[in-house]
Amino acid sequence: MGIRIDEAEGALVDDNFFVLDTWSVWTTTGAPPGPGYAPPFFKNNTFFIQHIWAFHITGAWDYLKLRNNVFGEYVRSKWGHQYLNIWSANTKIDSDYNFFWWHNDKQGKPEVCAVAQWHNKRGQ
Repeated sequence: MGIRIDEAEGALVDDNFFVLDTWSVWTTTGAPPGPGYAPPFFKNNTFFIQHIWAFHITGAWDYLKLRNNVFGEYVRSKWGHQYLNIWSANTKIDSDYNFFWWHNDKQGKPEVCAVAQWHNKRGQ
């Protein structure tokens, strides 16, 4: 794992290179954000070749801000890939100016690749 961020309002992750992690980022926020909440902010990072997902977002009320990040991955031959794996329907992602790239170097299913996958669990 690259980093784990639990209940980390206002955390800043800036100018990093994550490579060959199982999960580059694991986040958890258990309570609904209040007024003036500053979400964890990820900017100017590179996420390359993750073993599972770049972001494993597990909290019932996660809220993340992503800016100017680069995500690069080889498509797995057996199944697709998503960069953001989200376990709660309450999760909010504020994403802008990010680059998502897949390279299919083997027979695979690039059509099942997605930037994000929500699992639609309500609360925890």
